[in-house]
Amino acid sequence: MNTSTRYQVHISRDGQLHIDGEPQVVPDGVDPSQVVVQVLHIEAAGSGLPVLVQVQDERSCRAG
Repeated sequence: MNTSTRYQVHISRDGQLHIDGEPQVVPDGVDPSQVVVQVLHIEAAGSGLPVLVQVQDERSCRAG
């Protein structure tokens, strides 16, 4: 039975990236969302299955 793999993505206000709680390296000048797409594309290609992602991007939150 084919099932999708689920991932939790968190991008902090200062651009730090974690996928399933694991810190990811974001090179200087690269948007963290580009790293997310690349990492999860590789995961999907490796498994041959789609991935489901829940993203919490604190950069879009406004302090108020």
